[in-house]
Amino acid sequence: MEIHESRPVSLAPGGKILANLSLLALAGTVLLSMATQTAGLYVPAAVLGFVTIRAGWLFLIDLRHRLIPDIIVLPTLAAVLGAYLLLAATTGQWGSLMRFLLGCMAAGGIYCLMAYFGSLGRGDIKLGLLLGGVLAWYSWPAWTAGLILPPFIAAAVALIALARGASKRTHLAYGPAMVLGSACALVIALCI
Repeated sequence: MEIHESRPVSLAPGGKILANLSLLALAGTVLLSMATQTAGLYVPAAVLGFVTIRAGWLFLIDLRHRLIPDIIVLPTLAAVLGAYLLLAATTGQWGSLMRFLLGCMAAGGIYCLMAYFGSLGRGDIKLGLLLGGVLAWYSWPAWTAGLILPPFIAAAVALIALARGASKRTHLAYGPAMVLGSACALVIALCI
């Protein structure tokens, strides 16, 4: 089992500003929605926008450094959980919250098994918790597709890398495949 240890990564200053602004925007939207009793309309969209910005940032960092920093993924997971807790408390969407929690745990368990038998890192597991929970909030079919699509995306990337001369031992980041697969799964689930 190969576990990739945390190492310092330079997080682009522009990325930090964008990530902090996205957190403020999420908090502002949640608070304003709670005050105006429109949480059911705006909070899910705000959470999705927040996760999209953060996941995009993680996509780029993992692609460049082969690392998913805890300093980004864990606060994102906490903020999403907090927003969904407030949303469930004000709108009664306890079923969606339960799906979020179960989706986090199930995706985390699956990615733990993949890490044990493969070469995923702990950051991939934590990213899986986040993406699995958000997809499960919307539906189980979105969650399922979000777990099925990334291996196919990663396989396509690996084949392209091999065709371009990479060796079989080349380590490819899995986080970008997870983000792209989750985005595709959510688009498919929301359009069907």
